Amino acid sequence: MNPASKPKPYAADWASQTAPSATGAAHAGLEVNEAKRLRSLEKENAQLKKLLAEKVVENEAMRDVLSRSGKACRPKTDCGALSASFSLSERRACRSAGISRTGCRCQKKPDKHGLLRTQIRELAARRPRYGYRILHDLLRRKGWTIGRKLVRRLYREEKLQIPAGKHKKLVRPRMPIAVPQAPKVRWPMDFASDQLIHGRRFRILNTAYDCCREVVGQMAAFSITSTQVVRFLDQIKEARGLPEAVVCDNGPEFTSRLMQRWSMENRLKLSFIQPGKPTQNAFIESLNGTTAMNALISAGLRI
Repeated sequence: MNPASKPKPYAADWASQTAPSATGAAHAGLEVNEAKRLRSLEKENAQLKKLLAEKVVENEAMRDVLSRSGKACRPKTDCGALSASFSLSERRACRSAGISRTGCRCQKKPDKHGLLRTQIRELAARRPRYGYRILHDLLRRKGWTIGRKLVRRLYREEKLQIPAGKHKKLVRPRMPIAVPQAPKVRWPMDFASDQLIHGRRFRILNTAYDCCREVVGQMAAFSITSTQVVRFLDQIKEARGLPEAVVCDNGPEFTSRLMQRWSMENRLKLSFIQPGKPTQNAFIESLNGTTAMNALISAGLRI
């Protein structure tokens, strides 16, 4: 090929070939390997300066947040303050606050069980000795279609469970002592206890009409559980029917879950008296004394 026929270079290409660069001037007199090494060191130094500047800004931002709050900052709350005051990106603000970006963006959802929580708190305030199982039965009786596990979770979140070895003070509203005018309106029910001559104790469950003082039924045994009480009331139901309400104390036989479920199935109201107020169930207390006196007289003892 003829040298004269070679295409002439453009002006820009010629200028780049002839004009010395700043880098070339800085690296003049160095070997190729030394120049490459120097360039890599300069690039690494620039990166380190950038990281140091970012770290200084982040430290100043965190120092400013701590000085304004006077205590340890809340990561999610301070992410926005760091971004707004020091123009930090979301990534750097979250890294400085010690929270993930997903956690910073997450928004609290509204509580969809607020009304149910209120109902559980009200029932627990009226019946502090009831657990979540009985409260679940009471809620279903009111028309709530919910599972037991949901009631258990909300019951624990509200911290309504009774710690082991500690019992909440039982609070009952005062019951008015009004004499009903019909037999099947209200029945009082209570236990009378005594012991035999050799010392073994026994109990008698008494039930009577409030209006006419007639005894509805009596059951005597050495030990009477809630299962036996329910069976006894079922026998009375077959013979005489059931009243609208039953007045009783706060014994475990009457406040058990089995008794609550039986009352809901039979649509019967359990009216509990106040703790330590047996006079609120005075009719059955009088019957207990009369029963003991009649038993002593029938045994031939003089009163």
